[in-house]
Amino acid sequence: MPGPLPLEQVRAELTTELQDQKAESLYLDLERELSDAQFDATDLQALSDAVGIEIQAVAGFTREGGEPLGSDLKIIDAVFDETVLSGEQMSQIVEIDMNRSAVFRVANHYPATRQPLDEVREQVAESLQAQRAEELMAAKADEMIAALAEGVEFTAAAEAIGASAAPPVLMSRTAEDADQFISVAVFTAVKPEQDAPTIGSTRNGTGGYTVYSLDAVIPGRPEAMPVEQRDAGKIQLTDESGLSDFIAFVQALREDSEVIINEDVLAAQDLL
Repeated sequence: MPGPLPLEQVRAELTTELQDQKAESLYLDLERELSDAQFDATDLQALSDAVGIEIQAVAGFTREGGEPLGSDLKIIDAVFDETVLSGEQMSQIVEIDMNRSAVFRVANHYPATRQPLDEVREQVAESLQAQRAEELMAAKADEMIAALAEGVEFTAAAEAIGASAAPPVLMSRTAEDADQFISVAVFTAVKPEQDAPTIGSTRNGTGGYTVYSLDAVIPGRPEAMPVEQRDAGKIQLTDESGLSDFIAFVQALREDSEVIINEDVLAAQDLL
């Protein structure tokens, strides 16, 4: 049997792996520190001072999303949560991707208002056209799903509605380049049975529709993860659960009680 490879041949790979592990550990430590700081911070500036993170302002963010945050539903739901939208409190920690998390606070909210038709005529026409296009795409997707249910082969069913079929792919929950709409649909779909794939459709991130066939599910293998990574994940889940319970408790108090915050007392340096 071949022996271990010489160190010089694997040095670069080992260095990269160790750097990735160190970066992930530092990121989890910072996220945990951020979670702890949310218990005491009254605003984003206090949170920034406590943890040393950067505050960035985003203008023009709507219920459809907006740059630079895109149209991630997790972010939209966090920003437009009733208590966050009203400015009463900050959002929970939202994981944007594998390497970024954020906490949101709404500084200004402008409710929707009715505008004169002459000023929005073009936007209304574009919206109606987009709505009609989406209805047509949804109908085509339903047509393809019906054909698949009758036993038509996937590529043939796609060509019948003027669509193209992509080669089968192995999807991962942690893939950073995956379409989030498709990922959510696939990973919440009913588990397929043997020789009976799960067929469904969903909007995709490019404005169209995707019909998917989920042929098999490969269970995760937690035992394959490094012990340190598993332990860090357990701590992270515990922190997130504790923070969610705390925020829910505070919200219940706000709804049932009259809370007066003494800023002078909070600012006292000798407060323990």
